[in-house]
Amino acid sequence: MTLYSNSTGNANTSMGWTSMYNNATGSNNTGIGHRTLSGNQTGSFNTALGSEALLLNNSGSNNIAIGTSALRNNTASSNVAVGANALLSNTTGTGNVGIGLSSIHLNNSGSNNVAVGQNTLTNNIIGFNNVALGHLALFNNNTSANTAVGSVALYNNTTGASNVGLGYRALYANTIGFENTALGRETLHSTTTGNRNLAAGNK
Repeated sequence: MTLYSNSTGNANTSMGWTSMYNNATGSNNTGIGHRTLSGNQTGSFNTALGSEALLLNNSGSNNIAIGTSALRNNTASSNVAVGANALLSNTTGTGNVGIGLSSIHLNNSGSNNVAVGQNTLTNNIIGFNNVALGHLALFNNNTSANTAVGSVALYNNTTGASNVGLGYRALYANTIGFENTALGRETLHSTTTGNRNLAAGNK
């Protein structure tokens, strides 16, 4: 039952049970795996590889989802998810890149985020323009314009914006502090609500 409802869609490739089942006019899509792009109707130029990847996508276009449930709930365009459950909850967010298991997992409407590494930006829902590179970087973040490079950097950040943490556990405890810059291993590790701090060096 692949491409069951297709009417005028062109150049689609579908393999797997109910893959692209509802596609009507969408074109140039590739769905390989159980229920991939099953809800797609008009979206075009999407690639879904893995069980339930881009499952609920309807009109979103130019998305790439590789991995089980990657971009599962997506309805928007121009997102890239590589890894199981990457960007799973995304609906209207655009221009996001999530690479790694459960990266940007809970994102709903946040846009233009880049997360590379397992569980990076996992709890982000509405934050935008964040960059997280490294295991658990910006794990609890739900705000915007933060950059975390290094394992568990800015791990506890929730609503603090415009922070930069470069290095293992940099700005680890920060929750609502904003415009802080930490360069080096465990720099500004215990800062929670402080603002506009600059620290360089290790620990």
